[in-house]
Amino acid sequence: MKLTKKHIGQLFDVEGSDGSWYYQLIDVKKDELLFYSLDHRHPYEIESRSHTDWRVFGSAQAFNKRQIKLGWAIGRRV
Repeated sequence: MKLTKKHIGQLFDVEGSDGSWYYQLIDVKKDELLFYSLDHRHPYEIESRSHTDWRVFGSAQAFNKRQIKLGWAIGRRV
């Protein structure tokens, strides 16, 4: 599934994973996706929008603009 702004706030994992980890999409910018990682090792991760192997995991809390800005500033690119 290709993720867009309409998917913000939803939880995702990758097709074929065991479901032990998942991400919440918190923003979309140009060719990248900003996620909040719910494993807390690296709270913000930035992924390429070219990946299409995402699947919906569920829904979670909303993020405010300050948290989103912080995520873009400190997110780990993978």
